Amino acid sequence: MQVNKNKKRKPAFSQILRRWLDSYELNSYAFSIALHAVVVILLILMSIAIPSGGAGFRDGLIVMNSRLDSVVDDDSTSEESVNVSPVNVQSNEPVTETTNTNADTSNQSDDNPADAANNGEIESNVTEQHNVGEGLPPTLSNIGRTGTFISGGGVGGRNVENRAKLRAFGETSRESENAVEAGLAWIAAQQNKDGGWKFNFDKDDSESSGNGLCTNGGTHPSRVAATSISILAFLGAGYTPERETGSKYWRNVDRGLSWLLKHGTENKIDGSIDFRDFPYQQGMYSQAIAVLALVEAAAMVKDGKIKAALAARAQGGVNFIVKSQDIQHTGGWRYTPRETPGDVSVTGWQLMAMKGAAEAGVVVPKPTLYRANDFLDLIQYDEGRQYTYILETEKIHSYGIGRDSRKTCTALGNLCRIYLGWQPGEPTLDNGVELIKEWRPLLGRNECNIYYAYIASLVLHHYGGDGWEEWFKELRDHLVATQSKNAHDSGSWYVPDHYSDKGGRLYNTALAVMILEVPYRYLPLYRKQ
Repeated sequence: MQVNKNKKRKPAFSQILRRWLDSYELNSYAFSIALHAVVVILLILMSIAIPSGGAGFRDGLIVMNSRLDSVVDDDSTSEESVNVSPVNVQSNEPVTETTNTNADTSNQSDDNPADAANNGEIESNVTEQHNVGEGLPPTLSNIGRTGTFISGGGVGGRNVENRAKLRAFGETSRESENAVEAGLAWIAAQQNKDGGWKFNFDKDDSESSGNGLCTNGGTHPSRVAATSISILAFLGAGYTPERETGSKYWRNVDRGLSWLLKHGTENKIDGSIDFRDFPYQQGMYSQAIAVLALVEAAAMVKDGKIKAALAARAQGGVNFIVKSQDIQHTGGWRYTPRETPGDVSVTGWQLMAMKGAAEAGVVVPKPTLYRANDFLDLIQYDEGRQYTYILETEKIHSYGIGRDSRKTCTALGNLCRIYLGWQPGEPTLDNGVELIKEWRPLLGRNECNIYYAYIASLVLHHYGGDGWEEWFKELRDHLVATQSKNAHDSGSWYVPDHYSDKGGRLYNTALAVMILEVPYRYLPLYRKQ
């Protein structure tokens, strides 16, 4: 009987629930808990970057395991049906920043900008108010801007016929073309068993006995950068991932692109793809070079489904570049997303990637390019002829960035201007190009600033006019003469340099090959050919 009395004293669960719901305080408290729980869950989901699932190539045909499956598996899917929208991360609301734009450099003569700064030769004062981030045409220059890249400069010259014509014309030579092929053979021998490349040479990592025995391996940890720049060297000579085209290195490019596609991390919220495998080791370089490899491959392949799949992945990579721009202060890019201030080297590679993307039909937002023009306005000096590495509030170049850095920065700035629409006849561009011609390719007895040589060669190739043939012949013959003939290093290059040491022999060889490919690597924008 006692048990029955206890049962009667216990209210039914429904009664407890009803009383709890009838209580205003408890009901409000429960609602608050539920609301906060939902918000926390949504924030967690939005912050998760979901791996893309990867992709691969099989006998020249891309095999996707991600949301792009339909691009290659459904015969009814055309390349026009693939549409990955650019990420919308930049507001058009004005953000006003007071930034240094006035640098007195009339007395600068040292190759290293840091030395000039330490001598007080480059002074910087805040004299103008600069709006960065409004997404409107900037006002610091009277040169018209459209928010788009100049059309042209595509990859249509990368074929056997055009390479033969250029050799007959005298722009390339039999020796330089042999050097390209020897360089590519060496790069192919360094490919790792998983399809990617490394800057360092780990023994038994490749299918070639040369890997692990070559000298001057690099130290930079990014395999994405190593793989991407290797792919670019093959693409520059016209070798695509399609076996049907008779590409001699189709399998190397096929496996390299497969590896690269597997190593992008996709954010399902905004459609961006992060290719930075070492985000804090100058990761935005890796991002840009990966996107450039994807868009050039997309522009070159014949198969519509492969083209569309590569372009879609490249669009995700461009989306990440767009949202990584420093929209609050300078309009440039640096090592990590939104890092400020931007520098001309990282910014240059982002613009090279987006220029290639635009040629491949990938969307690049206009506000992104307006802000990039803002950045170039901020870092140019010497009446616009030259460009600094980075903008600082008190003094430009307070630290050294390597040999011949002033000249490299100037070449990068002028290349960006050409891509963004400046044409021969614009005095500021003309004066910058003349300065590069005066500097020559910077060839020493046993060394060459290979980074500067590549960028400056692109500037003169696109610009045209007097000086290009002489410039390139001098550089071309120097590279042919300095290509290694020693054992496992045969076919490669190594140039001791502040930057080149990080990428080592693989980086040097890829850039040297790309320099020798310049006459047919991109169709010239302005010069007649």
